Amino acid sequence: MPTSQSSSVAALGGTQGFARKEPATGSQSAVQRVVEAVAERVEAILDGELREQERGASFGASATTTETDPELEALRERRLEALKRAAAARSRWCALGHGRLHELDDEEALLEACRSSERVVGVFWRLRTAPETQPLQDALAHALRSLAQQHLETRFWVAEAERFPSMCERLGVQVLPSILLIRNQQVVRTFAGLGEWVIAGRAGVRFSLERLAKTLRRHRITGVSLHPDAESRDAPSDSD
Repeated sequence: MPTSQSSSVAALGGTQGFARKEPATGSQSAVQRVVEAVAERVEAILDGELREQERGASFGASATTTETDPELEALRERRLEALKRAAAARSRWCALGHGRLHELDDEEALLEACRSSERVVGVFWRLRTAPETQPLQDALAHALRSLAQQHLETRFWVAEAERFPSMCERLGVQVLPSILLIRNQQVVRTFAGLGEWVIAGRAGVRFSLERLAKTLRRHRITGVSLHPDAESRDAPSDSD
């Protein structure tokens, strides 16, 4: 099937995007406690590693060296801060449920999933489809699970379209499955059908996980680097 792309950015839950309702205080507090506890633990571990590095540097230094090289110290500090930010991002993503494929059947849960995560891959489909297309949809599900495990920075969900008729109508979802790429609470691209990632061969057609992964990278839905030496443009944002 050909891909479709709106001339203007489509928004879930209304024309202004994912308008947030008042959060559930108890749930939010629990997530925050988990994030803070993990961040504190990671900070303690990283501080210990930094001290070990400093002791190693001191042991190997010349006997005449009495001060730490300022440039080396600044480099260590930058690396430590980058590691802390990466660890905090990972802990938050884990607390939000990233790392696995979610099957959603409630509209508020779906909207909250898109509000709380900066990068989202969402799929509206029919759980059981025609026998000739079911293998491709099963392959899609397998690919989504694999990518969810590989890309902790992105949330992945699937939902049965018949449970979300008004939302599908607002989004113009007419072909199933439809794959939505969502960034910063806005649908930036919608793919109608799986034609973009289906490869025909002598043995028949197959779904290409590699092509789907490339599509997600191209639209900046995946590919956020958490390496301490990565460029600042790839650093995790505070909102995710």
